[in-house]
Amino acid sequence: LVGKRHHRIIANTTLGILLALGFVWTGWLFWAAMVAFIVKVKHPPTLNDEIMLGPTRRKLGWLAILIFVLTFMPLPLKVVSK
Repeated sequence: LVGKRHHRIIANTTLGILLALGFVWTGWLFWAAMVAFIVKVKHPPTLNDEIMLGPTRRKLGWLAILIFVLTFMPLPLKVVSK
């Protein structure tokens, strides 16, 4: 959806955001460690990088990202006991 060049930038930005969110809820530090691990692992390339996604798949990809952003909760719900 974004191409090879932007993959590293997006991964490092996500890692930075998760580390910053670690001050809000320490559970985000676990997810930051997971992202750091994933960034170091080389993702296998696609079979043909020259073929672009069609307009429908691009729209669905951006819609999925929008839904994620709109439903993201920086501080997960806490269970309150009586």
